[in-house]
Amino acid sequence: QSLATHPANAATRDPKTGILLPSVGEIESSIPQTWDEDDNPFASLSESVSFSRLDASDDKIFYAEPRFVEHVDQQAVDSITSFVSDRLLQNGDSVLDLCSSWTSHITPGKLDLKRVAGLGMNAKELEANKALTEWAVQNLNENKNV
Repeated sequence: QSLATHPANAATRDPKTGILLPSVGEIESSIPQTWDEDDNPFASLSESVSFSRLDASDDKIFYAEPRFVEHVDQQAVDSITSFVSDRLLQNGDSVLDLCSSWTSHITPGKLDLKRVAGLGMNAKELEANKALTEWAVQNLNENKNV
């Protein structure tokens, strides 16, 4: 029989999402333990560029149009929301939501917060954020004063 019709058991399919996942240890075992300088993709990077942006264009261009999407998966959203709402904030707190968008990591109605001020780059996204009591558009690259 053809190998194409019988995939190896090196991967598993997540029953909830249907996504094909690598087997345990598969990713770690594929990373070399030692690097030849010719093969090391990080060898030519200085510390000043190691953490530089991949896209150096002005952020105003990216944020000009609203993007009503999450930039991380739902599990990450749920985890940070749970941490912020269950462990970080308390009733009566005031919150400054920096780099705010159309969502905040605050469970709606869970806490009686005094104020939730959002600072972001797109007015339509900020306006759609129901957790915010007030908001302002500000490019922190141009004006770092909060």
